[in-house]
Amino acid sequence: MNNYLWRLKTNMNKKSKLTISLLCAGTILLSTTFLVLRNNKLHNVVLSEKKDTESYDSRGVEQGYVNKLNEKLKQIEQNTKEKIKEQEKKEHEAILQKQAEEQKEKQEKEIAAAKEKAAQEEAKQREIKQAEILNQKRAYFGKVYVEGVNEGCYLQNLMYDYLNYLPKNLINAFHNGGYTICLSANNINTTYADTTASIQGIFIAPSKQIYIDNREVAVRNATLHEFGHAVDFMLGWTSSTEEWKIIFNEEKDRLNVYSADGHYKSTSTEYFAEVFQEALLRPDNCKSSVPKSYSYIINKINSI
Repeated sequence: MNNYLWRLKTNMNKKSKLTISLLCAGTILLSTTFLVLRNNKLHNVVLSEKKDTESYDSRGVEQGYVNKLNEKLKQIEQNTKEKIKEQEKKEHEAILQKQAEEQKEKQEKEIAAAKEKAAQEEAKQREIKQAEILNQKRAYFGKVYVEGVNEGCYLQNLMYDYLNYLPKNLINAFHNGGYTICLSANNINTTYADTTASIQGIFIAPSKQIYIDNREVAVRNATLHEFGHAVDFMLGWTSSTEEWKIIFNEEKDRLNVYSADGHYKSTSTEYFAEVFQEALLRPDNCKSSVPKSYSYIINKINSI
């Protein structure tokens, strides 16, 4: 009996141990299964969260790019507005400057026009005064002497025609000063000038005499020219002054006259006589070609 009980107890102990072992194994299996399932769930959750995070990051990156692009566009728009504003300012300033320049130019033109008008009026009055002098009775009341030439010949009358261009005040000064003029058939080169050069006329200052060669070309070219030398002498040889020499050097090449040899440009004295003749015969031509010389001569004529 006792053996039976002992065997039974032993068998029961073995079954209990087996049951316990099975229970432990089941528990471990269940725990393991639970852990595996839990880990899988956690893994899936992690994966899902990771995907959500990646998606969020992607959306964030995209939104950041859009924000930067918008900021860039805003900056470009702002810069464009500033450039347009600056350009408009420059254009406005340019318009104002142009208007100021146009106004200044207009004022300068008005001033220049006023000065020109005043100068023209002054010149007109001066010409009227000169015309009054030159248009006085042009009748040479003195005598043109002849030497070796018949009285009343064509060349003597031609000389009177040229002398009639002289204003009355010069004729008075010429005769009151004891000056004479003569149409000579003598060879002026050797008789009065002691030269071999071809001379059409000569003024001899010490004796106050003018001699014109008995040739038509000489009468036309030399009568008033030599009279100009006489006037120069009356004025104390004004052609030797520094004032006239400056004018001579400036305008001698501008005088619009024909000259085969340009002798009138050789000295300031010859130039004075030539301008004197041109101022009486062709005043418009003289004034336009050598205005300073013309003005100087006319002023000197008026001063006698």
